[in-house]
Amino acid sequence: MAAKRCREKGFSFVELVVALAVVAASFGVLIAAHTAAARQEAHARSLFTASALMRQLLTQAEIDGYPQNGDSSGDFGDDYPGFSWSRKITDADLSGMVKGALEKFGVDPALIPVSMGGVRQVELEVKWLENEKPVKVAMTYYAVAQQ
Repeated sequence: MAAKRCREKGFSFVELVVALAVVAASFGVLIAAHTAAARQEAHARSLFTASALMRQLLTQAEIDGYPQNGDSSGDFGDDYPGFSWSRKITDADLSGMVKGALEKFGVDPALIPVSMGGVRQVELEVKWLENEKPVKVAMTYYAVAQQ
């Protein structure tokens, strides 16, 4: 009689080790991707908050009216810990911009007297720390004195 070979069902030890190695490698990649996504989500949340705080500063500047020259800074209190702001106000020099625009249309800037008085350049920054590195959102706007 021929000897019957008993064939056991299941996986060998080597097959199990290989399967676990593939799962472990995949898990490592997934963890790295999740960490990067979480970091990007936190950055996006901070940018959104900084943009909203910048909007708050602009609204306050509009309420306060024509600004005086000078520098100022502060924070947003306990509601937004870690966020701070700074503002620098100077007299705006727009003569180069006006000259360039006139020349673009073929007009000699010397023929048109342009007074640039009453315009202030306001530079705003909202700053915070992200992963122990300073990050900021900055913008510049121009305030015109009402006549």
